[in-house]
Amino acid sequence: MPQSPSILIVDDEPMLLDLIHTFLKGKGYQAVACSSGKEALETLEQEKFNAVISDLNMPEIDGLAVLAQFKKLTPDGVGILYTGTGKTGVADHPSVDVFLSKPFELNQLLGLLQQVL
Repeated sequence: MPQSPSILIVDDEPMLLDLIHTFLKGKGYQAVACSSGKEALETLEQEKFNAVISDLNMPEIDGLAVLAQFKKLTPDGVGILYTGTGKTGVADHPSVDVFLSKPFELNQLLGLLQQVL
């Protein structure tokens, strides 16, 4: 049986981080949650992931920096960025494969993951 895809989720908002993490684990994904960009960069150095789902706006290290490092380490990985600020211009960044505006439905995220992984 093939191993389920591994996904790193990054958000400094604990409720949303926990919600996405619990939802994806419940759907059979190997999900790891990080509450900061700094923690995510440290985790990326230690583990390999098929995808990273990150909030854009976080203190110190933002979601674009996390996705850029992820793509450097895993060029064929899928970078998913979301934000509630309306900054849709970041959707064209080379590290962003999928861009979501908050609020989004968890089933919408699941459908996107099923398409790209």
